[in-house]
Amino acid sequence: MYGSNSLSQIKQMNNNDLNNIQIQSIDYHPNLSKQLFSKIEHKPWAMLLRSASSEHIDSRYDILVADPLVKLTTSGEETKVEGPNESYSTKQDPFELLAELQSRYIPDCTHDSALPFLGGSRLFCL
Repeated sequence: MYGSNSLSQIKQMNNNDLNNIQIQSIDYHPNLSKQLFSKIEHKPWAMLLRSASSEHIDSRYDILVADPLVKLTTSGEETKVEGPNESYSTKQDPFELLAELQSRYIPDCTHDSALPFLGGSRLFCL
């Protein structure tokens, strides 16, 4: 079983204040990501990305995300943006728009960590 820190670590990921970034090692076992995801799977836009192979050297990370700060939904040439203080539609290139919004909401930072990234975007296509 996992302590109450597991869920608070998940909540910490959606914090835009760089002073609050904490990196903690978690003892891994094969069902860890599924068990942690069960605590957030009910949230909007929840997604679990699991490493495909337990044997491959690059299969070291499982990614859990939910309740994004900003949501972009593109249909045809129109993209709807839903952010914390704004909601609008635009015909701007969605990838350019994504880059603009990422630079606004996810500040650049440097870190001394073996982690490949500290935040970013996810893309889901229908």
